[in-house]
Amino acid sequence: MPFINEKLIKKMRKTILIYILLCGYISCKSQEFNVHQMLTFDEKVFKNWEIDKTYSSSNSSKYLKKRSKRVEIYYSYNRNTIQVMEYDTLSPYSRLCIYDLATKKRNFSCQYITGVPYGISRYYDKDGNIIKEEDEDKNYLFSIPQLIEKIQIEYQRQIGKRESNIEFRKFEEKEKYYYLVVIFPLDPYDVYQKPTTNLVIDGQTGQTLYQETVQYQRDGNDSKANPIEDFLRQQTK
Repeated sequence: MPFINEKLIKKMRKTILIYILLCGYISCKSQEFNVHQMLTFDEKVFKNWEIDKTYSSSNSSKYLKKRSKRVEIYYSYNRNTIQVMEYDTLSPYSRLCIYDLATKKRNFSCQYITGVPYGISRYYDKDGNIIKEEDEDKNYLFSIPQLIEKIQIEYQRQIGKRESNIEFRKFEEKEKYYYLVVIFPLDPYDVYQKPTTNLVIDGQTGQTLYQETVQYQRDGNDSKANPIEDFLRQQTK
């Protein structure tokens, strides 16, 4: 009987096991749904998805789930469109596609982070060819990843994490571009007991141009409850 190196055998078994697990992982990832890859709308794609009973589905709207993935489908018979929103409950990112109701062909696609559009939005013709692209970040030299890093370093809060209870949006005034960041109390129930920090950040430089701490009132009687108006008012002084 030939000599068998037990250590070599164990190493080979470990390597094979890792390879099998890796192949399984890659296979699962490749099967993950991505609405941007669905060029033509087909409801059969979702045959193995569950109905998300958190919401009420109807003939014009359907809410589906698979593990942490969620898909919302809206049929607009007035606009002759099908809107498909895909997101993950563990992530702040979401994708949207709009399809022609009659042909089922895609005519628009975009993506969001916490509801804010970013990256490239695309428009398509009836044959699925790109006819127009819009860079949602073209006016913002200070990028969203840089904004996320700035808030995390300076305020120890992370945009996009539910537990951080923080919102942001883009806005423009007289061809100048800004981010509004609203940092709420960590516990949402404390919004009327603890202060909220409102920031306006320059979309070109990342400089904080406005910072106010406001204690929101239940009756809404607060002159700084609208931070954009307050910021613009200060700019005209």
